[in-house]
Amino acid sequence: MGLFDKLKRALKETAQVLKTDIRDPIKAEGRLVDDAFINELLEMLTKMDVDAKAAEKVVEDVQSALRGRLVQMEDVAEMIEDKLKSLQG
Repeated sequence: MGLFDKLKRALKETAQVLKTDIRDPIKAEGRLVDDAFINELLEMLTKMDVDAKAAEKVVEDVQSALRGRLVQMEDVAEMIEDKLKSLQG
């Protein structure tokens, strides 16, 4: 790995820290909404036979609202349920 690759990686990590909500480190538990989380969410929705367009919309909304934050899974589940209901009608 070259010097510029190391620098880019370090800057990316710093940017991620700066995007974190100040309240997040205070929470005792939670899960960081990052690329791995987003991929797992999309996989889960696919396994649940959620329509592909609906799944993409849910993932986009979760990503835009929560990326870089520590979240409680119950809150994310509620957000997903609300979004799927709104997409149905």
